[in-house]
Amino acid sequence: MGRFASGICHSYEDLQLRVPDQASGLFLLPRYSSPAKTLPTKHNFAAFIIPSVNPAEHVVFKWLTPAKLPTPKSHFLDFPFPFPFPFSFPSVNQRSTQSMKYLQALAAAASLSLVSATVDFQSVKPLAISDGDTILGAYFVELDQPSGVHGRFSNQNNTAHHALYSSLDKCGAKWSLREEFNSPGMFVGATVNLESNKDLAILADIPNVIAISPIYVHRAPQLTESRDLVLETAYAFDTFAPHVMTGVDKLHAQGFLGEGIKIALIDSGVDYRHPALGGKFGAGQKISTIVDLSKDKSEVDGVHVPDCEGHGTHVAGIVGANPNSHGFTGVAPKATLAMYKIHGCSKSYDDEVLMKALQAAEQEKYDIISMSIGSAGRAWAKTVPAAFAAKLAAAGVVVVAAAGNDGRFGPFYTNSPSAGKGVISVASIENTDILVQKAELDNGHAPINYFSVDPLPIQGAWPICAISSNPKDANQACKALPDSIQLSDCVVIVRAGGCQLSEKIAHLLDRGAQYALFYDTSGTPPYQESPGIISAMISKDDGENLVNMSGQDVVPKLRFPQRKKPTVIPNPLGGLAAFSSSYGPTWDLEFKPSVAAPGTRILSTVPVKNNKAMYGMKSGTSMATPLVAGVAALLLEKHGKTKSNALGMRYLLESTANIVPSSKESGKPLQTVAKTGAGMVDAFKAMYGHTIVTPGEILLRDSSHVSPKNHAITIKNTSKKAQTYKLTHVPAGTMNTFGLHQQAIPGDAPLSNDHAYVTFHTQKKLNTIMVPPGQSRMVYVDIYQPKGVDAKKLPVFGGFLKIESASDSVHVSYMGVVGEMKALQVLDRTSDVFGVAMPFVAGAGKKITKLKDAKDTTGATTNKGNIQKGSKTYGWKSATDFPVIYYRFLTGTAEVRIDLVDSNFKLKTPLPKGQIKDQLLSSEYQPRNTQGTLDENGWEELRLKKPTFSDGKTKIKNGNYKILIRALRVGGNLNTDSDYDSWLSPEIIINHN
Repeated sequence: MGRFASGICHSYEDLQLRVPDQASGLFLLPRYSSPAKTLPTKHNFAAFIIPSVNPAEHVVFKWLTPAKLPTPKSHFLDFPFPFPFPFSFPSVNQRSTQSMKYLQALAAAASLSLVSATVDFQSVKPLAISDGDTILGAYFVELDQPSGVHGRFSNQNNTAHHALYSSLDKCGAKWSLREEFNSPGMFVGATVNLESNKDLAILADIPNVIAISPIYVHRAPQLTESRDLVLETAYAFDTFAPHVMTGVDKLHAQGFLGEGIKIALIDSGVDYRHPALGGKFGAGQKISTIVDLSKDKSEVDGVHVPDCEGHGTHVAGIVGANPNSHGFTGVAPKATLAMYKIHGCSKSYDDEVLMKALQAAEQEKYDIISMSIGSAGRAWAKTVPAAFAAKLAAAGVVVVAAAGNDGRFGPFYTNSPSAGKGVISVASIENTDILVQKAELDNGHAPINYFSVDPLPIQGAWPICAISSNPKDANQACKALPDSIQLSDCVVIVRAGGCQLSEKIAHLLDRGAQYALFYDTSGTPPYQESPGIISAMISKDDGENLVNMSGQDVVPKLRFPQRKKPTVIPNPLGGLAAFSSSYGPTWDLEFKPSVAAPGTRILSTVPVKNNKAMYGMKSGTSMATPLVAGVAALLLEKHGKTKSNALGMRYLLESTANIVPSSKESGKPLQTVAKTGAGMVDAFKAMYGHTIVTPGEILLRDSSHVSPKNHAITIKNTSKKAQTYKLTHVPAGTMNTFGLHQQAIPGDAPLSNDHAYVTFHTQKKLNTIMVPPGQSRMVYVDIYQPKGVDAKKLPVFGGFLKIESASDSVHVSYMGVVGEMKALQVLDRTSDVFGVAMPFVAGAGKKITKLKDAKDTTGATTNKGNIQKGSKTYGWKSATDFPVIYYRFLTGTAEVRIDLVDSNFKLKTPLPKGQIKDQLLSSEYQPRNTQGTLDENGWEELRLKKPTFSDGKTKIKNGNYKILIRALRVGGNLNTDSDYDSWLSPEIIINHN
């Protein structure tokens, strides 16, 4: 076949393709041919588009059979500089993976006039970003072969890294090396800084570059509640509920403590000085290694601190705390821990530092990696960290990651990297025990439970006072209080909600308040830290009762007994899914979360304060995740640290988990698998069961991929006796994911009993199967989608195929979606959020905001006169004279591109790419937007503060344009225009100096 000479950085003046008469290959129009002329329309393979001689015009070239080859046999190929080399045109019958990547790259980059022989441009993002979610001009570069060299200036010229660096230098790219990655078989590559889109084009042209991705920046985990203890004296309890709930206490009683297992934690750091964590770190210690990879300072008042927020210290204690005065230990107290610190006091990190931590843990051969971190809502399996985590899992590392704390935002909102294939994604379950203190009333009323493990430091008896006589008024204290109100001599009773709690506290402090009790709509409110005021949460009923008492003629007083052991009260929600725990599945329809574990009100270690060992209660999937990592350690300790045991860990935990109900009320459906996965882990059952089933989960995908019949399940009997198993179907609740106008239904989504239908293929249809000792048998099952459900609401259904003998009970979970993912609209075109149809362009002079009303439902206020309807001129003549594009994603999207196009551009298929001027923004693997504020990912804004394209350097010429937004539909093909949801703006007139 025809092939260009090896080399890079050639201009099209050098290009000539010569094909032997006998060869079959790709023939192209001559450089001098008219762009209007095309080759024959019948062809064997998909067409692709490249620029012609005139950059504003394009010509379609097609793959042809040998019989259709045109003459003459020598033609020129015209590309803009730089042209990708080396490059080969494969024959019709031998189209390579490389050429497919080339076609993908070419189609994706058409608007940029970029081409590449090998790079997958689905992962390319421009240099301009919105809202600071990427590092400007910085990219991951994945290479196609392993390298044994580290450092830019290696003398080993044949390595993949050296080839990359020398190629960039040879082509004159303006670049710098950030980090180098070398995990052969998983991720070999680097991160680089590039100055412009021209340098990005050069990078894409390098032969051994197979993928380019932006470096995303993420916030540290947002916990749902956190409160440190300040007790001078600790009080131990007989049992530790999270361990009782998961069977860990039974394994501890048998001496399984995680000895010999190495666990790497990727988190905010750890205070190794804590006595429950060993008091020191280094070889032979509980914490053997601390690697500080953070890019920000870890200082408070100029003093270095090992863990700014205490998150990592708390996580470390859940895994491995020694016995202590509070009467608990970690799940695996004899395991060896390492801490890879990825952020300091700024509470943010990026994918680059996360990848460094993952690579370091892999190279140091840790058995388990636990990550109580994640990119909120980025429920895609192919983000760079998620893909790397998946490869680690496939290589035999047990990888455990938090599902996220965004349950209020509804479905398809799990974290990355927990979305990675093979990663154990962990949901949160309500703790069965709640520790409270009691305040005593002097009027004979029963004591008031307040949610704090230690007593509030309030001496003596204090009268109560209420801000509002209406106990249901959530807006009380949301505004400054009148000067006539003085609160210095009472305990203030305040309804939470309506605004941020910090706002209420500020207004209370302005009126002299010292002490407060807050209540909301819950019977089990969170442990709440309230800086600046001594306070705690109380239940809704107690709060309303106290408000009513405050209006009596004789106002009662409250007393807070000191040095009193906290009381354990049962949590009415104990064992149910935590409201805050994020919903799956992923947009790839992976089974996420995988399992669940207790994650609310978990007692563990927090950083040392004033040389005292400190403890605290925190809630979130961040707490559930290390518990599961610890359970995996106990299982590896028992069964051995083999690759097969590690690879089977996820299925083992899933199949032996305890199914989670959705309510304590009888007759209610079981919790959806999209919330708690296969159920709450049961360490004892996982260790001592004699039945192993594979797979642990069956993925049914959506209605366009229906394959209901003959799903195979292998049942292995590891006992010394034959076992007869009864097979039954246990359906979980079905959850509608989208409502009116395809807006996501927020949590807690109602569940229905519209379940799937299951048929087991067993002899005589008895739904039983006998498996001899030490042997395996295979059974087949048909799973049919639920009937009578509304496919437009995209219901997620699931359940459990229970396999039960006289001594064992395990299950295989399944999940599917009714409806077609690809049919979903991506861009929100409703007025549900702003009161005006989206997307829209508005002048920057007046801020567009979304507000919350008193009922905490989404309202909107906009200055509609500021929203562009017709043609409008922008001149950048003032700080606010520029356009802002507002848009929302109803679903996630693997690729979104915003381009500037000619004013006469028309939306049609295929798109007239010659009228696309250049790119304003592009990003990959985006989450859907929420019902929240901008800060809560409620919508997107692209603010064009400079009249430049995406590289921040290329000026936009004065002229008349429109803005084109294209978002790839879920499951869409990157190269198919019709698979994008597209929107075109009114005319934008650019007239700058």
